Amino acid sequence: MRKSVNSGDIAQHRIYQILLFSGPLITLAVNPWTSYDPIGLPKMLLLASFATSLGFLLISRKNEVKVKLPRATWIIFATFGSWLVVSMFFSGAPLQQQLWGSFGRNTGFLTYISLLTILIATAILSSRDYYAGLTKALVGTALPMTAYCLVQMAGKDPIGWSEFATFGTLGNVNFLSAFFGMTSVACLALASYSSFKFSSRSLLAALGLLDIYIAFSTGSIQGVVIFIAGIFALLAIRLRYFKGKIKISLIGLYLITLITSVTTGTLGLFNKGPLAQFLYQPSVIFRSDYIHAGWEMTLRKPLFGVGLDSYGDWYRETRGEISTLRTGVNRISNSAHNIFLDVSSNGGLVLGLSFLAMVILAGISALKFLKTQSTFDPYFAALASVWFAYQVQALVSINQIGVGIWGWILSGALIGYGEISSRASDSQKTQILNQKPKAVYRGAQLSARDSIASISGFAIGLLIAAPPISADIGYRAANLTGDIAQISSAVNALGATQFHKELALDFAMKNNRQSETATLASELVLKYPRSFFGWRVLSVLTESSPQEREKALIKARELDPFNPEVG
Repeated sequence: MRKSVNSGDIAQHRIYQILLFSGPLITLAVNPWTSYDPIGLPKMLLLASFATSLGFLLISRKNEVKVKLPRATWIIFATFGSWLVVSMFFSGAPLQQQLWGSFGRNTGFLTYISLLTILIATAILSSRDYYAGLTKALVGTALPMTAYCLVQMAGKDPIGWSEFATFGTLGNVNFLSAFFGMTSVACLALASYSSFKFSSRSLLAALGLLDIYIAFSTGSIQGVVIFIAGIFALLAIRLRYFKGKIKISLIGLYLITLITSVTTGTLGLFNKGPLAQFLYQPSVIFRSDYIHAGWEMTLRKPLFGVGLDSYGDWYRETRGEISTLRTGVNRISNSAHNIFLDVSSNGGLVLGLSFLAMVILAGISALKFLKTQSTFDPYFAALASVWFAYQVQALVSINQIGVGIWGWILSGALIGYGEISSRASDSQKTQILNQKPKAVYRGAQLSARDSIASISGFAIGLLIAAPPISADIGYRAANLTGDIAQISSAVNALGATQFHKELALDFAMKNNRQSETATLASELVLKYPRSFFGWRVLSVLTESSPQEREKALIKARELDPFNPEVG
């Protein structure tokens, strides 16, 4: 006889199904055939679609969701979400850029509100069965990514990217390295559980080792560093379950190894000590400049920030003289390469602190569950150690959607794990927390109401996120014609970015189209007043009056005050 299940249970299972597909598909999505941005735009499109679907479903069943998160948790979520809106309207940056993000990054309002929705949906699941499934989804995503990377390494990539490197579907060796650093930790965490079949453990271990090898072979140290961080987190969880004198001895050995590794690793990153030849990269200096600029933006605009995904518009002004002269006037960045500083510089301290509060909440929730859990849970260990690894990479990287989606899913899962511990009574703890994950519910069909809500949400998400990718496809098609009229028209399409306008301006200049150059430059600085390139062009444009050129030169100097080439 089938056990009766209420609509809330069924809706919760649909939430799980959407999350189960969203992470892998977002990470793997690319469009290299028709778009200038083959990586970020397709990922944002799917992210917004899945998140809106989840949002509609949550609203449809808001009164029937069994898990009620604490009020303090909801306050943190609400603060982050509401300040995204406040920052977007009061920072002063172009609204379109803030909504969809800058070209190649796409970390504007739509991305962050979507990630928040996914985090909330994951936390609300609050089920070890579901979290076990999401852990498997992360490992499962590594399988096609690994296969594709092996094809790239063999020089047989059928896509034929312009950059010949091993970057999978993430567009950059650092992002791929970070992703494989995370998946390798998950694989080895599951492989360490003796109750799993030997064949399964062997395959997991092989995949994990292969992933970390690929990460190392890219030349990016990011994946190796976060892999080590994740392994230390996994070992710490493992130590929790040892007892007696051996536990004391192992803790001592662990601390010595940890301190030694952190010390030598940190020295190596700064080109000192025995690990310098393996860890040091010139980009470390560059990233310190990016971080400095991010903090400077936060201090200058502490309330609303410089605008969502508008870091690049302020970098020249805030990088400082030392950074300008050390790395050269043409080395710029559109990210602080530190997720907290990206958030705080773009949206202000309220947004940054609420983001940090979510991270801390996830960490506290993990510790709460670990305290109450009397036996080793391989899925929790995998999620928690990968989450820690992700937070380490967040200190030196950006919120790239294909990697970042997992960071937010993991945070939601750990918050959900904490809720599992909180709602279990003392008499239930042993029973609830020691039971093995079982197959998730596959019962009755979803109601028409829930189906309509989830499908409608997905379609609306597609419509909201479509303009940037449509504009990018349109501009690429126009550029291939070489017709300045078509190019000039394409940059005015809804969703076209500052990047497209600057590309069009550069095309007009190189082809000596003086009239179009003047028009495009004027339109550029009108819509994007902090476009250094636009003002620089206007400052040397012969068709402009001396007064107009002087005005443009003054503006260019304001935007890049430490550039000796301006003036």
